[in-house]
Amino acid sequence: MAKTPDIQAQRRANLKSLVTQRGDLASLAKAMGLAASSYLSQMAGGHRTISDDTARAIERAAGKPVRWLDEDHTARKPARQVANDTSFVQGAVQAVVAAQQELNASITPEKYAEIVQLVYELAQLEEAISPDYAKRLVKLTM
Repeated sequence: MAKTPDIQAQRRANLKSLVTQRGDLASLAKAMGLAASSYLSQMAGGHRTISDDTARAIERAAGKPVRWLDEDHTARKPARQVANDTSFVQGAVQAVVAAQQELNASITPEKYAEIVQLVYELAQLEEAISPDYAKRLVKLTM
């Protein structure tokens, strides 16, 4: 099945992004078991199409999920911008403490750390702390 030019452009853009992340084409080519990077270079430059099979091979070699090359990743906010926001860490801790106090729950340090981590991870995705989520997680330990 022939791919539209849009999917080729998307795959090319994501291939270039992978190369930037890895540092060079040679390391990706080596991970794919290729002797040289010229094949990947031709695809990144638009001189060769990226077939479905080749796209999946690139994704496997780069440790990306299936169809990662086919998706637009530019609209996503970089995780490190949110991950470095200490207010989310503080907010997650405060939400868990508040839920623990409200429910008069006793939580082991291991469970406490796990709940804070889960609240923090959700905050990264939603860009806001969810006290209700923290409360539901604390209830699960009771």
